[in-house]
Amino acid sequence: MKLPNILKIKGGSLLRRFPIMALIGWCAYAGMNNGEKAVGWIEFTKRDYDAAAEHFASAGDQRGLGMVALARKRLDDAERAFAAVGDQRGLGLVAHHRKNFAQALNHFEQAGDDSGRGLAYLGLRRLDEATEAFAKANDWSGLGLVALSRKDVPTARAAFAKVNDHRGLGLCALEEEDFATAAAEFTSIADQEGLCLLALKQGLLDEALRLAREPNDASLQGMVYLAMGDLPAAERSFAAANDANGLGDVYSAGRRFAEARAAFEQSHNPVKVIQSYRNDFTLGEEGEMSRHAQAIAYGLKAAADGRMPAECLCEVADAQYHAGQPEAALATLEQAARYPGAASEAALRRGRILFYQRQYQAARDAFASVKPGEVSAIAYRAATESLEVLDRYRDLNLVSAPGF
Repeated sequence: MKLPNILKIKGGSLLRRFPIMALIGWCAYAGMNNGEKAVGWIEFTKRDYDAAAEHFASAGDQRGLGMVALARKRLDDAERAFAAVGDQRGLGLVAHHRKNFAQALNHFEQAGDDSGRGLAYLGLRRLDEATEAFAKANDWSGLGLVALSRKDVPTARAAFAKVNDHRGLGLCALEEEDFATAAAEFTSIADQEGLCLLALKQGLLDEALRLAREPNDASLQGMVYLAMGDLPAAERSFAAANDANGLGDVYSAGRRFAEARAAFEQSHNPVKVIQSYRNDFTLGEEGEMSRHAQAIAYGLKAAADGRMPAECLCEVADAQYHAGQPEAALATLEQAARYPGAASEAALRRGRILFYQRQYQAARDAFASVKPGEVSAIAYRAATESLEVLDRYRDLNLVSAPGF
């Protein structure tokens, strides 16, 4: 969790730049309550929330008490504390935790909080605006999160390293399936949520559920229950967390496709809406109302509206290929590749289409252009494995395949 803005300056935090005893001494000189607040913030950064709450209560610091309640996922208590002192930043953080990103953006704008604005834009998947806001705030952790959402792990790691963000570095390691490094980073800051994600990625579901329960994180619990195949429990957890994206995943697993699309739309995730159209066998294969036609129409409009355009175009290309439009699919991928950071993902998809069109040399060139760090670790492994086996198919005289 980031330090509250009261302790932040450009380039780092006061707690990083000032010796702790000097900060306490300054606050003690300024007044006992300020000294109590300073000690409270120090305990807060060490995640000793009981001690922090005691100092904040002694100082009558509602903002501090709100941050403790927020860290403990007691959102109603946090909201009351922040509202008592008109803390728009704090109220924005509460709205963000509730995944009410538009409301969070409004609070952060009232507070003039660029880092908060970046978080809200990230939740809304408006990545260019998130980048602009984080850059304005000189928020390297935020910039790392944007890069990570774009699967640009090297850029994300460099950003997190600038501010020694162990959680961010752990998330990078997790993306690359470097489980030992992820465990070390998360353990160094006692990050239960990060350790839960690690256990989930490793398939240690009982351990993941235990870790998800400790911080009382309903979204994490939903993710674990979904991995366990317990759809009713997952649905209850995601509903409690107001996690529309998680609910969409549950509905998809239960083949409740129309509900899934509505949930993904609510969570500002057009890519999953496209995927839901493509998976919805009830829509059929032919005609303007077929699953492929609706996926293509929706995806092209989302891209034109600037909603995750590169990602949407890649999904559209897959739908076009399955709809019997291989040339259109390749043209769409050329368009997607023009977006920053999207060239490798577009190349991976282009290579797959060319392989199924039995254009082996062109497929090889496409797979060879995929760069590590620009796609997920799984996707990069798929590209390298495709290069390893590609030549085995040259003499088989296979006909073009209509789908993957």
